[in-house]
Amino acid sequence: EGDNADDLVLCQAASDFGVRMISRSAQTVAVRYIDSTDTQREDVEYEILCLLPFDSSRKRMSIIVRTNDKIYLYIKGAETSIWPNLSEYN
Repeated sequence: EGDNADDLVLCQAASDFGVRMISRSAQTVAVRYIDSTDTQREDVEYEILCLLPFDSSRKRMSIIVRTNDKIYLYIKGAETSIWPNLSEYN
């Protein structure tokens, strides 16, 4: 499920590639990864460390999560607000 049309398209694309959200709370999100043959599944729980909601001045939203002692930053938003912040190492 998504809050807007872009979210719905992203959710559908993720599902088409075998990525499904199982559950979500304020502190965690659980995701199921399914291989293309639908024979192998892996459930992963992510701890939500920080959530920055969409902001019209930032033109993006960000979430920082931790799983298996690794920390990830995911960003969704206007490419004009994301590309200028990337370096050649990103």
